[in-house]
This record gives sequence, structure tokens and C-alpha cells, in this order.
Amino acid sequence: MVDEVTVLRFSWAAWIGGLAMTLVVGGMLNIGAGFMVLAVQSKVFGPLIGALPGLLFGLLAFVLRNRNRGFAIGILTGACIIGLLGGICGGALGGGLDFK
Repeated sequence: MVDEVTVLRFSWAAWIGGLAMTLVVGGMLNIGAGFMVLAVQSKVFGPLIGALPGLLFGLLAFVLRNRNRGFAIGILTGACIIGLLGGICGGALGGGLDFK
């Protein structure tokens, strides 16, 4: 006998909402993280501090993964973008682009 296949529901509207929310709020949090990096002025911790908002949204997506799958995947997609951009900007603001 063949077992039934579980169908996972996915909503593109929820995905777009999660992505948009993460990009807007994460962008604002990246500005705050950038100011923290400027205060610390560390080449090592700058990228880590800059990527922190992306990591926090990734954890939020992990928590919400069973409630609303499309929304959680949208948050995770936005978290990857925010973490990547935040890490790059944190590295640049922390003195990582010191060309002499």
C-alpha cells in the first residue's frame, strides 16, 4: 500500500510579505548595526556585528517555520540578503577597506 503524500501549503503572497518586512526592518537594523561598528572600529568584529540583524531574522524564521511556511521562507530569504549586506557594510565600516 502507498502512503499518502503530505502536501505543504505555500503562499507567494505570504512569501512576498515576509521578504518585504524583513528587508525594510532589517535595513533599519543594519543602520543601527553600522553605527555600532563605527563605535567599535574592529576589523574582526565589524562584519559579525553587521551580519547580526540577518542572523536574528534567520532565528525568527526558524521559530515560525511551522506556523506559516511561505512567510517563514520569505523571512529567511530576506535574512540572507540582510546578513550578506550587513556583513559587507560592517567589514567596510570597521576599517576593512583601508587602502594605503
